[in-house]
Formats: sequence, structure tokens, C-alpha cells
Amino acid sequence: MNEQTPTIGDNSSRFDFTTDEKGPVFDINVIDVETFFTEDGPVQALIDALTKAASGAAPDITTKEGRVETAARAARIANIRASIERAGKSRAAALKLLPKQVDAVRRKVADDLAELRDSIRRPLSEYEEAEQKRQDEIDQRLKDIAALGIVTDDLDEVLEAQKTLADTNQNISEALYGDKVDAARQDVEAITIHLSRLQSQILKNREREKEEAIEKERIAAEHREAVKAREEAEAATRALQAQAEDSRKEAEAKQREADDKIRAAREEADAAKIEAERKVREAQQEAEAQRKEREEMAEHQRRKEAEAAAEAERKSQDIEHRRQINTAAADALVSEAKLTPAAAKKVVTAIALGTIDHIRIDYSV
Repeated sequence: MNEQTPTIGDNSSRFDFTTDEKGPVFDINVIDVETFFTEDGPVQALIDALTKAASGAAPDITTKEGRVETAARAARIANIRASIERAGKSRAAALKLLPKQVDAVRRKVADDLAELRDSIRRPLSEYEEAEQKRQDEIDQRLKDIAALGIVTDDLDEVLEAQKTLADTNQNISEALYGDKVDAARQDVEAITIHLSRLQSQILKNREREKEEAIEKERIAAEHREAVKAREEAEAATRALQAQAEDSRKEAEAKQREADDKIRAAREEADAAKIEAERKVREAQQEAEAQRKEREEMAEHQRRKEAEAAAEAERKSQDIEHRRQINTAAADALVSEAKLTPAAAKKVVTAIALGTIDHIRIDYSV
């Protein structure tokens, strides 16, 4: 340690202090406090000497050792200041006759040494503030990356997020992310995988919706065919009925013709009538059987279509029910948490997709 022993004040108020690599070393016990705490005392000379002793080569605050040394230098001045303040307070308490003078000296020492302490520590404080600002900017960039993973099931939104993420990945460097550059790359990789999976799911959903539309159209076509078949069956029934009516009229005509014949041919005419009536009955019975069979087939098809329609309605109601609950949740976030509608929608979508752990939406009725 390089030591020097300057003398400050006149012969009646001498005191010594030394310096080392951390600044001045001062012992309040070696001074004459009766002379020190006066208007003509060596206060200013002490402050000047301490300032000169502390104004050597400034440590390199970009290194840990330099920051520790700078803080230690400021602390040394603070300790000297505190020692003099305590001595001044003790002297002021002992000397009731000169409180104002002692307080004035004490305040001068406190103010000047506080300013000296602050001037020594200022580069370190400025470095710490700049470093904290840099870390805050890095943290915000990481948050911006994470936000790209919060998207809805809109394909355009997913594609836009993928493009932004790719641009961000190209700009990742130690200059922008510091010691968190690896974490940034890992986040980009994870979100890239997530968006790719989400894109695949959206495309699968679209294909499923397309298939459902085709199936719906197929069911509708079958329904139209069933209606057509029923109408054709009814037309056939009417034709058979008309045919039966014609046969009946023909039989009656024959009966009238037979009545005009001699009574000897009545039995033959009656037999012909009976035969004709039998054929009519058989034709009617056959027509009725065919009609019942077609009606049963139509009824079976109707029940099948009704069940399919009921299932489609149930699915539609479930989708609408979930949409209403999601909308209500987003509205609550807007009103209660003061989120923007877009941010609320993103939060609810993330919860619904299960990307936020330990939180889910209850869709039960």
C-alpha cells in the first residue's frame, strides 16, 4: 500500500490520514474536535484533501473488479462522512453553547462529502442504469417472440406469425440478446414447431369441414331421391286404382250386356263377373301391398334422415355453446382485466387450445 501522511490545519489542529488503493483512510479520533468544528477549522482543507486523494485513476467499471472497487471507494468516503457527522453530533451535544456553529460545519461536511461520494459513484450508477436498460430491452424482445406463439385458428394469422418469426430469427444476435441469445433461438424453434403444428391442424379441420359438407349434400340427395320414389309410388298406386276402376266399369258393362242376353246365359255372365271381381281384388291387394312396402321404406328413410339431422343439430349447438362461452370469457377480460378485445381474444384462444398450463375453460352445461 502506498501511504502518505499530509498535515492539514495549523499547529494546534493537526490531523493525519493515509490513502490506499480504495481511497483515503481517516481516523476521527486523531483530530482536535474543539478546533475542527469551528468556522476557522480545517474542514475545507480536509474536504479538498479527501477529494484530491480520491481523484486518482478511475477503475474500469466495465469489469466486475472495477465496479466493486468504485463502490468501495464511495463507501470509504461515506464512512469518513459518517465518522465526522457522529463526532459533530457528539460535540454539538457536549457544547450547548455553540450548536449552530457545529451544525453548520456538520451540514457542510455532510453536503460536500455526499456530493463527493455521489460524484465518485456516478459512473458506476450510470453503467448500472445502462446495463439494466439493456437487459430490459432483451427481456422485451423475448416477450415479443413469445407473443408470436399466441394466435387463433385463423390460417392467415398463423402465416403472418410464421413470417414475422422467420424475420426475427434472421436478426437474432448477441448484440440484440446478449447472454440470452441461445434462449431466444430456443424460443423461436419451439414457437416455429407450434405454429407448424397449428397450421397442419387448421388444414385438417378445413378438409374435415369439406368432407362434412359433402356428406351433408349426399344425405340431402338421398332425401330427394326418397321423396321422388314416394311420389312415383303414389302415382303408380293411382294408376292401379284407375286401372281397377276401368276394370270395374268394364265388368259392369259386361254385366249390362249379359242382362240383355237370354236368361239361359246368366250363369255364364255371373261367372265372368265373379272372375273379373276376383282379378280386381287381387290387383287391389297387390297394389296395396306395394304401397305399404314403399311407405315402410319411405318411413325408414325418414327416420334415418331425422336421426342424422338431430346429430348435426347437436354438433351445431355444441359449437355455438363453446363459441358463446369463449366470447363471454373474452368480454370479461376486456371489462375486468382492461385488456383490448384483440388481446382478450388471444388469451381465451390460448386457454381454449391448452397452451397455458393449469387453466382451462369449463364448457359443461
